[in-house]
Amino acid sequence: MLVVTLLLLTAGPAAAETEDRLLGQRLRDGAITALVKAKLVAAHPASAVRVDVDTDEGVVRLQGTVPDADEWAQAQGLAEGTPGVVRVRNELRLEGAGGTPS
Repeated sequence: MLVVTLLLLTAGPAAAETEDRLLGQRLRDGAITALVKAKLVAAHPASAVRVDVDTDEGVVRLQGTVPDADEWAQAQGLAEGTPGVVRVRNELRLEGAGGTPS
């Protein structure tokens, strides 16, 4: 922490502003991830535990398995409908099928 503080002090206001923006983006990404996961749990509690949600600069990535194409599409829609989401990378696979819906 001391090193970061010293770097920010010596680098000037531009570095501090960049650090603030990065922290703000990480906080927004964390909030988006939490909202998407909460929506998935509310819609399908049993299968939501098998879905990982990650967000990077507003891009949500869904990974894991779901039982059918309807849940695959619903997960996509729930993520897309979350405030702050820029794009969704739906990498969910169907149980037993080993693939994604076409």
